[in-house]
Amino acid sequence: MDLRVRFPRLLTAAALAAALLATASPAHAFDQELKALAQKLTMKLTKVNKTTLAVVDLVNLEGTTTLIGRFLAEELANDLDNPDKGFTIVDRTHVRSLVKEAKLSSNGLIDQLTSTKLGQMSGASAILTGSVTEFGDSLRITVKVLDTTSGKQVASESTELAKTKALEELYNKPLPEDAAAAATGSVQKAATKGKKAAVAAEEAESSEPNRVYEADGVRIELLGCTRAGLSVVCRLTAQALSRDITLTLDNRTRILDNQSSEFAVTEGKIANENRNRDHLLGCYSFIEKTLVMGVLTPVTVSFHNVDTSPKLISSFDLIFGEANDCSRRTANFRAVALGASPSPKVASRGGAAGAAGDGSDGSGASDTDETIKGRALREVKDGVGDLVHSLIDRIKPKTPAVPKPPGR
Repeated sequence: MDLRVRFPRLLTAAALAAALLATASPAHAFDQELKALAQKLTMKLTKVNKTTLAVVDLVNLEGTTTLIGRFLAEELANDLDNPDKGFTIVDRTHVRSLVKEAKLSSNGLIDQLTSTKLGQMSGASAILTGSVTEFGDSLRITVKVLDTTSGKQVASESTELAKTKALEELYNKPLPEDAAAAATGSVQKAATKGKKAAVAAEEAESSEPNRVYEADGVRIELLGCTRAGLSVVCRLTAQALSRDITLTLDNRTRILDNQSSEFAVTEGKIANENRNRDHLLGCYSFIEKTLVMGVLTPVTVSFHNVDTSPKLISSFDLIFGEANDCSRRTANFRAVALGASPSPKVASRGGAAGAAGDGSDGSGASDTDETIKGRALREVKDGVGDLVHSLIDRIKPKTPAVPKPPGR
């Protein structure tokens, strides 16, 4: 009897199964290739009595592990794991942690020395390592097994897998932890750069000489020092913080130039009060002025006959105190750069600056500028006066002399 007549449905199902096997997907073929590779390795390892195996991630030719290398290692570990034949595979997660923790391989490759160390830590008698490489339209898988006691190679096999879109994507994709590490590294680099910049700014700020002195309810701030001819003028502000204070300046106030030459204060000015250092008030004080609490008060100290040519004041000691109290405090300022004194013409345009505490009378010109202007004006006046008198003498009619009477 014709079986096609007796069992038509059975033959139809068999034909369908045959058709499905004939059109097996690449994934199915890929799985078969890996199983065949694992079977060949099992036979070789059994002969050399290596039954405890640690499988590490496969790498590319540059020694980098990608997702395809990890995936293939996982598949091979599953295919090799066969307790019925006495085969034991060390847990792959444990192996990766050992490699990472001990930093056995910086590039993913396991050599003779690192295989021995990894075997000692994991208890494996052999290490399976290998590579995966693009080869035209296929991926070539090459694996080798190293004896963890001697480090020598005891087995090797290779196969080729048809390159599919899925496998190609895995081949070019980095491991998740590597991508995270790269992102973290970028963030850390940015943070480190920002931290370095902040430290540099802090160091630059801390390297700036201190220009503020504050003690016992008084705040002194140095605005700057200028040089004109043989005179050095330093301008400051003084402020009483908690109560009104009668501030006094000590005639031992001094500057030291960058050659360690010392010069004593010549005169001082607090607000509109101006005194020479020889105007003694007691306890070395030569000038005093009441500071109203909270009000910035301009202070100017001048040093004349500075016969050196300093570019820098190495130390400026402003010695001050309070009226009716001989105790003294010293506001010390270091490394004060000397600026050039502005010309009278320029200074005359800065009236507001002078009123804001530059130690002038509000016109914007300094004491030294005023001295120069005054001297120049006096010379001009004297010259004009001499010229006028000379002209008067020339045009004035001369009166003839009256002869004396005879006999006298």
